[in-house]
Amino acid sequence: MCAYNKAPWRYNWDMEKAVKYLKEYFESKQFIGFVLCEENEIAAALFAHSKTWWANDQFFIDELFVDAKRQRSGYGKRLLAHAEQYAKDNGFKSMSLMTNQFMPALSFYKKENFYSAGQFVFLFREIH
Repeated sequence: MCAYNKAPWRYNWDMEKAVKYLKEYFESKQFIGFVLCEENEIAAALFAHSKTWWANDQFFIDELFVDAKRQRSGYGKRLLAHAEQYAKDNGFKSMSLMTNQFMPALSFYKKENFYSAGQFVFLFREIH
């Protein structure tokens, strides 16, 4: 929650909504998750799920977050490396994710050898 409530995201998660949001992932049958702890605190976490696709099963990253005071310390990179090894060991042939193109996470993922799949477009519409 703290990671997203600070710059650059500045979301306004309260504890109740954050728990509900993350619990929806955790309770999914396809859930895969990893947590990095330091000094009895959660330093970073990665929430993912397996996704069946016609060519092969995908490892889809839903959330990767690092505690605000621990960002730029290699935690995200370590989680991605662990997730990739897990994916490889479990027969996944690809990893995918979605991120905001206007946030620093995009450059992080590109440095970690993710690339934009131009054929896919994320569409959004508000309901009034």
